[in-house]
Amino acid sequence: MSSALKIYALFIGSALLMFGGGLQGLLLSVRGAEEGFPLYALGLIGTGWSVGFVAGSITVPMLVKRVGHIRAFSIMAAIGTVTILCNLLLINDVSWIILRAFSGFCFAGAAMIVESWLNEVADNRSRGTIFSVYTTINMAASTVGQLAMAVTGTFGHIPF
Repeated sequence: MSSALKIYALFIGSALLMFGGGLQGLLLSVRGAEEGFPLYALGLIGTGWSVGFVAGSITVPMLVKRVGHIRAFSIMAAIGTVTILCNLLLINDVSWIILRAFSGFCFAGAAMIVESWLNEVADNRSRGTIFSVYTTINMAASTVGQLAMAVTGTFGHIPF
């Protein structure tokens, strides 16, 4: 596979990840408020994501060294997907705090894996351009993910 094709595939994967992350971050806060979760629980849901993100940033590099980029990314994507779907099945504040921590862990892991792949594929001459395009795509996808909640609403299975 050519370097350009690998980079485009990583951009698409990253955009999907950021779209989902943007939608989920907003959705859980709004849906939690609609479900009557106390304000402290809504704050802890956000904190859970941050704790998971830090834990993922620390531990996923060791996983990548053991099993490689592709397997590690697959693990993060699978666990992250199941975690998001469990938010629909387990609608209570304690579950969402725990699940959000798992989401943060997987999100950090997947982002770290994509960025390390990009770093391997890019040469010194094009690295700055590649990472600026990557960052622009991520911000745009996250914004579109948040805007998607206007279309999906907050109830039912569609936004999850």
